[in-house]
Amino acid sequence: MRSDRIGRDIIFHKPYQVIVPKEGEEDSHIPIQQNGTIWYTDGSKTEQSTGAGAINRDPDCEISINLGNYATVFQAEITAISACAQEMTRRSYTNKRIQIISDSQAALKALGAVEIHSQVVKDCMDSLTKLAEHNSITLKWMRGHQGHVGNERADFLAKKGAEVPLIPDSQEGHEGPIKRKTYIALGESPRVETLADVHW
Repeated sequence: MRSDRIGRDIIFHKPYQVIVPKEGEEDSHIPIQQNGTIWYTDGSKTEQSTGAGAINRDPDCEISINLGNYATVFQAEITAISACAQEMTRRSYTNKRIQIISDSQAALKALGAVEIHSQVVKDCMDSLTKLAEHNSITLKWMRGHQGHVGNERADFLAKKGAEVPLIPDSQEGHEGPIKRKTYIALGESPRVETLADVHW
């Protein structure tokens, strides 16, 4: 199976901001900025599978992704951030003040680090960089499981993603990327996509 680990990659400049508040300075209230939008992301791992989830309420969009048995919670957290960035790029977001909220300090610190050792992290950085060409992006940490509606819904969607069955593997086995299903609900019109670009 293909490994997520890559040779050291150095990236000094990132066209997005990462904010991890110090202990006691975190704020559960995330105001929507003028011409802004907020996404909440999360990852979840069960005994059977791993899932990633993301949610945005303006306009309504919920994403659930199944990542199979081998992905870690860290990879799921990164994938959730990458998925919402890709969805915003697909929607051609322009001149938006975008806030992406995660309860994973490890994921945010990895996306803000100079040295990159993970293909999943590198892919997420690429998605954020593309989105940042025409938008302002801030990634911010929020303590999880504190009753915040956005965070709790993202957690639910991640767990839902872990329950979604994977597409059956081909007879060739696991030489290529693991297949996954992404369920994207846009208001009252759900969209289901099949993806095949996972690296673990």
